[in-house]
Amino acid sequence: MFFDLDGTLIGKSGTISDTDLASLVALKKRGIKIAIASGRPIIGIRNLQQLIGFNGVSSLGAGSIIYDPIKDSVIESTTFDFDKYKEMWTVLREHGFYVEAHTVQEVSTGEPHPFAVIHSEYMDEPVIVRSEEEIFLKGDFIKCIVAVNSEKELTRLRTLLSTIADISVGVASGAKHPGVFFANITDSRADRKLIFQKILQIENVNADEVMSFGDSESDKIFIEMAGIGVAMKDAPESVKQVANIICGSVEESAVSKVLQQILLKTQLPDTSC
Repeated sequence: MFFDLDGTLIGKSGTISDTDLASLVALKKRGIKIAIASGRPIIGIRNLQQLIGFNGVSSLGAGSIIYDPIKDSVIESTTFDFDKYKEMWTVLREHGFYVEAHTVQEVSTGEPHPFAVIHSEYMDEPVIVRSEEEIFLKGDFIKCIVAVNSEKELTRLRTLLSTIADISVGVASGAKHPGVFFANITDSRADRKLIFQKILQIENVNADEVMSFGDSESDKIFIEMAGIGVAMKDAPESVKQVANIICGSVEESAVSKVLQQILLKTQLPDTSC
């Protein structure tokens, strides 16, 4: 069972509700593996992992990392070509966008910015401010994040990104700041369909044995490919269209309500038809 975090399990409070936490504990007691499907990096799930204890192979970094939370180890990561990443970074900065560089272990940016403070809140870890020279000494970049605070700026960003080859883009909006959009940019080889299939192979399960929850464009593939896909009511219309179930909001502990109705009180329904 895959869970997105921000906007799905994590609301404006910045943590999971007692109700949703109890439901996840109940799932684990029933032998159901719970996994993360999120744009967050590894450092951004540490506190949640200690609290919840996810035990299923997970997708982090918007599909750029396949992660084993039990062993706290990276099974596979997809990194950018260094020169291509540096060129993309330069183009984005020249057009005035706030940009973050993500490696497996660190998130950094080239200047202090309110978006860095906002994103740090979501991850429970600071976005490190470094000079661009220091950033590019790190190498092995798995993801780039661009933050904007209006639909107009998001459209401008999408137009610019459409000129860059071999990348995948997923957009999410945090529960605390619904007007702020985070564009997760990964190498096109970090294809979410392939990541979904790889994780199922590792866990030895079929797609019809999987349930996925999410609230954003970034979650669409996992919701669509799962046997049961659940979209939060605040999800974009394109995400709702591929979901089997549309539930309430994270503030209503909607995930827990769906789990109670489908799994914790009754048997998993036959979705083969």
